[in-house]
Amino acid sequence: MLRQIIPSALLLAPIAAAQGQGQLTTQADGTLALAHEVIVDAPAAEVWTAIPTPEGWRGWAVPAAWRDCADPNVLETSYDPAARPGQSQTIQQRFTDAVPGRSLAFPTIKAPAGFPDF
Repeated sequence: MLRQIIPSALLLAPIAAAQGQGQLTTQADGTLALAHEVIVDAPAAEVWTAIPTPEGWRGWAVPAAWRDCADPNVLETSYDPAARPGQSQTIQQRFTDAVPGRSLAFPTIKAPAGFPDF
């Protein structure tokens, strides 16, 4: 099994089972961050494809997903299948720490106006 640090929104995904309530921390800039650590009951290679790739996200989370050409560490997604990069309704995740096949960390850095819990 693969241990992952993933945003709380992913806990709704059928591949994840939450372990605990999550950890709330205050960042250096005063913002709050909520992290959940989960055990994903799947082979590491499948998880590694499902979470950090646009193809993976389109397979379980959203109909539209792509990498930001200007910053390959940013994954942009949308619940709107007609969305395009940079539009106001997209969501962006920045992959800040990755050990291939083992662990990932990625905060949500952009969400649509009024997005719950952003």
